[in-house]
Amino acid sequence: MLLSERRRLPEPIVAGRAGVIRMSEEVDANGEEFFRIACEHGDEGIVAKRRDDYGRASRPHHHDFWRGVWCWIESKVKVAEDKADKAASDLALHKLHTAEYYVSKQGLRETTEQLMAAIGAVKGSVDNMTLRVDRIVENQTQKRTTRAG
Repeated sequence: MLLSERRRLPEPIVAGRAGVIRMSEEVDANGEEFFRIACEHGDEGIVAKRRDDYGRASRPHHHDFWRGVWCWIESKVKVAEDKADKAASDLALHKLHTAEYYVSKQGLRETTEQLMAAIGAVKGSVDNMTLRVDRIVENQTQKRTTRAG
């Protein structure tokens, strides 16, 4: 059944009714343009059939004949794609910044300063430990032994 015949059949059933299901105006546009128009009208989505195809009963395995597109889902997917693109871009910039920082003289200087500070702290701890050991040794009483002869 051609498109003109397919459109005539549901018109008497749906005509004049208010609600979420209604007969759309016939739009002569490609799928992308039709989708945009549906979203601009605030429609939740569209169910369309190919203009150049004869009608067949809709079954799950005939999904190539029916096109269901949902504005809300499409907009959520677009938002998610945009967020993923931004996250990927931010990560790439961070990786570049990190690589440049640690390879640069500034990064090398700061890393060297951090290492030297850590070595200085270890040296200070060892010096304190040496002083403690020296005090312990000094405070021990030495047993004196005498030889009887």
